[in-house]
Amino acid sequence: MSGARHYIKGRRFEYEVRDAFNDCGLNCRRVYGSGSGIEKGDLVLTLACGRTLKGEAKRRARLPSYLTSALEQHDFTVFREDRGTTYVLLTLDEFKRRCGGAG
Repeated sequence: MSGARHYIKGRRFEYEVRDAFNDCGLNCRRVYGSGSGIEKGDLVLTLACGRTLKGEAKRRARLPSYLTSALEQHDFTVFREDRGTTYVLLTLDEFKRRCGGAG
């Protein structure tokens, strides 16, 4: 896939995620230039408390099954590299249900 096609695919995904957040009542905007300018990141999500979260939107052909398989039966997955940072993974629908009240 050419660089231009990767860019279009990524940009389309950023707008898809932004729209999903906005559709459930969360305020989200796509960063102009998708982080290539002064402001970094792809998305800015403003929570009800006024706090903002910056995020990256990554779309891949395949995600590791050890991360996603647990989401078939559970609400979230927690994972960490040895002596590394702990991360929480949940589906977008679950995040919207918990944070935006819709799903």
